[in-house]
Amino acid sequence: MISDENEELGEYFFMIEPIILEIYLNKNNYKERLLINDLKKSARTIKIDHITEDSSFFVNASEVEDILYSKYKKEINNFDSTHPNRLLNTTNSIFFLESAIRGFQNLRYFRIHVSEDEELAKSKGSIDYKIMHSKIDLGKNLTPEFYEKCIYVFKKIGLYDPSFLNPKPYVEINTRELFFHLYKYQSEFEEEEEEFHIVEDIISIFGPKLEADNSMILIILEK
Repeated sequence: MISDENEELGEYFFMIEPIILEIYLNKNNYKERLLINDLKKSARTIKIDHITEDSSFFVNASEVEDILYSKYKKEINNFDSTHPNRLLNTTNSIFFLESAIRGFQNLRYFRIHVSEDEELAKSKGSIDYKIMHSKIDLGKNLTPEFYEKCIYVFKKIGLYDPSFLNPKPYVEINTRELFFHLYKYQSEFEEEEEEFHIVEDIISIFGPKLEADNSMILIILEK
């Protein structure tokens, strides 16, 4: 369930706005096989040469939503009426996709990976997904004091240099590269120093999920 991922996303999970989610659907699972066929038949699937392989494709989130509500509405209604304590054993990819669309307002695409792993097809209540691309607006939800500290650090690590020739109010970077710059800057300070903990707090904005997925992040730096 999307709500159960909050701990993995971190303290500032509410700031993470996924734009592209990757999800694995299994051809050996009956429901997922039907869903794969419906997506390929009724949605405009997108192949990107340098990104997608034969077993994956992109599809617009709005088209996924149309298919879910036109062909799986009864199942979605059943999920909505199921007690939260029972959802863990009944949830599936249909519930996950619908929850993602409902919960992530800026979601634009899904990247669908088609698997034939028989062991994975037998597992219940576990959806394998990654955040491929997301947006985080630093000026939107942080306190003014913490926001100013973030801007200062992003300038110090060379990722934000607003000028007439470079007026970009944002930076786009994958999470591990961002963390590399932050940890390198943090290493210049002792653990007792304030700057060390400021960097630690900034890292906590992005959370372990984005780091594990090495998500590409669009970071809005100006209010």
